[in-house]
Amino acid sequence: MTTVVCWNIAKRRAAWRCLVGMGADVALLQEVGRVPPDVADRVDAGPVEHWDSRGLYSGWSDGRYLSDRWPMVVKL
Repeated sequence: MTTVVCWNIAKRRAAWRCLVGMGADVALLQEVGRVPPDVADRVDAGPVEHWDSRGLYSGWSDGRYLSDRWPMVVKL
């Protein structure tokens, strides 16, 4: 059996810490921001280019604000 969590974490770092302690297998996350360094070794978010849209703009985004509230599928 696979346990899935779906959560809008609204860029809260404490939510990441709670998430890794839940015992779930996969998380479907909204408004993620960056993975906090203290939990980064316990989650697999895949390559950054899969969820950080800034790489799609090849220089266009320089000096512009782009949202850092990405959706992300994470293996726990």
